[in-house]
Amino acid sequence: MSTRRERADSSVHGGGSSWVAWLSWLGVAIFAVYVAFMLAAPWLVNRGTLSLLYLVLYFVLLAASWNLMSGFTGYINFAHVAFIGVGMYASAIAIADLGAPWFLAVALGGCVAAAYAAVLSVPLLRIKGPYFTITTLAVAEGTRVIMSSAFMEPLTRAGSGIPLFVQIGFETKYFAMLALVVAVVVVTYVLANSRIGLRLLSIREDERAAENLGVNTTRLKIGAFVLSAFFAGLGGGLHAMYLSYIDPFNAFHIKYTVIPIIMTFFGGIGTVLGPVLGGTVLELFNDYIWAHVLRLNLATFGVVLVALILFMPQGLLEWLKDRGFLPKTRRI
Repeated sequence: MSTRRERADSSVHGGGSSWVAWLSWLGVAIFAVYVAFMLAAPWLVNRGTLSLLYLVLYFVLLAASWNLMSGFTGYINFAHVAFIGVGMYASAIAIADLGAPWFLAVALGGCVAAAYAAVLSVPLLRIKGPYFTITTLAVAEGTRVIMSSAFMEPLTRAGSGIPLFVQIGFETKYFAMLALVVAVVVVTYVLANSRIGLRLLSIREDERAAENLGVNTTRLKIGAFVLSAFFAGLGGGLHAMYLSYIDPFNAFHIKYTVIPIIMTFFGGIGTVLGPVLGGTVLELFNDYIWAHVLRLNLATFGVVLVALILFMPQGLLEWLKDRGFLPKTRRI
């Protein structure tokens, strides 16, 4: 059995080891510079720009957490918004009703989202191919409807929403979001260079072959699904305090379904830094469009998606590799 698994692990390797090491260290250096700038930003930019950088970090987190499941396994998941929204509500309820400290409320948001994903994953991840994607759309909409229902109103306040009054400064929220981004990128990097990550990649390349080689694909997919939901819930829980008011509309907004996916594809799905690149570039682009062409930002993202499919189907990082700006090696 171990021999079979070693064969499955090795099946997703590509490129020379020296190039892999070079690209790995280059990626670490680029991300270190990125984090250093974000750390220094509160002393370099005004409050308005810092708010924009907070949103950049938030969408990077959503994209990177989505990539943990869909980037490794190739399963396109539209239910990510459900875990973001559940994390928002868990955090908001913990603060408004239980008086929990903000950091415990954020942690609770991640844990509740992960638990919800674990419950859903047992039946959901036995479905394969496009049927999985269609089912996750139903999960996202079903979660929104349930959280908006009269049955849940005593807990969620339904349409009336939950106001939040958290006595922490904006800079604290900003640095907390940056810490979550660093955490999810580090987890992605470690996972990508582990045996578990390689087995997940074998699912993306050929799931049936991986199963024939002894890989327990269902268990691996469940683990990735729950981990992805955990980080989505953490991000949602923290962002609830930024919004200061939670209702089903802003907790389960369609932008949380569409935009993180487009950002990941833009940067490079299945790469460590792709979501960071895509989230940063497209959120800055989104802010520019919002300022100059009000209410056409989602439509613009649709145009970007079509352009990606036509001209950069593998994302910006792979596009740079194809043109010789980066060495060609395995995608993560």
